[in-house]
Amino acid sequence: MPDHSKNSDQPNLNPLERLLNLAPGEFRYVVFAAIYFFFLLSGYHIIRPMRETMGLVQGLQNLHLLYMATLVSMVVLNPLFALLVGRFPRRIFAPIVYVIILLNLLVFQFIFFYLGSYDSVITARLFYVWVSVFNLFVTSLFWSTMADVFRASQSKRVFGLIGVGGTTGAIVGAWITGSIAAFIKENVGSVRIEVVLLPTSMFLLMCAEFSAIYFDRCLRNRKIDHVNTTSPSPNVFIQPGKPFAGMMSIVRSGYLQMISLFLLLYSLSSTITYFVQMYIIDKVAISNADRVELFALIDMWTNILTVITQIFLTGRIMKKLGVGLTLGILPIVTLIGFLALFAWPVLAVLVVFQICRRGSNYALSKPARESLFTVVPREDKYKAKNFIDTFIYRGGDLLGASGFAYLTGPLAWGISQVVALAAPVAGVWWLLSIWLGKKQHALSHSDTASSKPTGRVEPSE
Repeated sequence: MPDHSKNSDQPNLNPLERLLNLAPGEFRYVVFAAIYFFFLLSGYHIIRPMRETMGLVQGLQNLHLLYMATLVSMVVLNPLFALLVGRFPRRIFAPIVYVIILLNLLVFQFIFFYLGSYDSVITARLFYVWVSVFNLFVTSLFWSTMADVFRASQSKRVFGLIGVGGTTGAIVGAWITGSIAAFIKENVGSVRIEVVLLPTSMFLLMCAEFSAIYFDRCLRNRKIDHVNTTSPSPNVFIQPGKPFAGMMSIVRSGYLQMISLFLLLYSLSSTITYFVQMYIIDKVAISNADRVELFALIDMWTNILTVITQIFLTGRIMKKLGVGLTLGILPIVTLIGFLALFAWPVLAVLVVFQICRRGSNYALSKPARESLFTVVPREDKYKAKNFIDTFIYRGGDLLGASGFAYLTGPLAWGISQVVALAAPVAGVWWLLSIWLGKKQHALSHSDTASSKPTGRVEPSE
């Protein structure tokens, strides 16, 4: 089916579709997906600063143990997720995932209200691990849906714009958390902040669930003009059984293996940066409320930078540079940041580096990385992708956390030495980005990839 976006004079284009370089009918799909992503990330970013603060409750030296616990949780949950995906169509298993998450949040609300959070090391550990698991699963599920709905050529145009919804949600979530933390600190210091934040997060995640249901209903009923769905994807089963199908697909596919390596290097560098952040902040004598407020401010400014880039630059950069070079921007930013921290390992440099690095990841690397999955078989979009996004990602986390603990513990290395050792990783990471871009381009233009029925959104002829 032809891609009408190549013809800028298409009469069915409305002014917004022309401005945003979209094909006929795509704008509404982008809006609905962006709303869904808005509620999802706003709900997560309400509690993200809580997770970061609870990670310091037991001391930085034991933080790598939480990464190990998170990885073990991924090992247990991945086969269960694969069974759920195989047993129900997407319009059923996606709401089930959100119901489970909301029930878990209710349990934590009860625990925090009656037993406390920061006062209990066990409670803090449980919440830290749970949020780390929940974030990866729901985000992976969202982007699996997007990779299932849109083709590779469309992903370059729409994924950045869809990301605007998530980034805006992250800004709102961070702002809400920072505002609540500041208000409680100044006016009602005796109130536990987590007891206020969790219900707010639950409400936004419920909105995300309803948005996901409506998005799938639009696909199923084809209520959006000028769009043709090539198969009823919300109703189609992926493949029953085979809880380890995702892992076996990675073993058989060199392309999926290289995506796994890319994410592993990303996760490794992210964890090193994260531990450097926690190390520096841990040395600053501020209260838990101040730390929550600081983490929220970093999140907010990161997402402001991200949304500006997504609206005005992401689609144009991906179209101009292609997937490979767009993926390669984040390794370059990471390398520059590591060199800066090597020279000046202070909080101000760290904050600027974190904002720039995370902004380039969310605005550029993330949409480009998700477009890599638009050219794989439908089952791999859910099972293999989920395994990569959760187990491989957290495996990189554990590797980075254990390495940091060993270097700064038994070897007594300083921050400058750690980032100097990590800098060459960014070079390998950049080379891998270029290879993946070329491979994705080849697969997207192959007859095999283009003939797979995936239920993607395409402009009508």
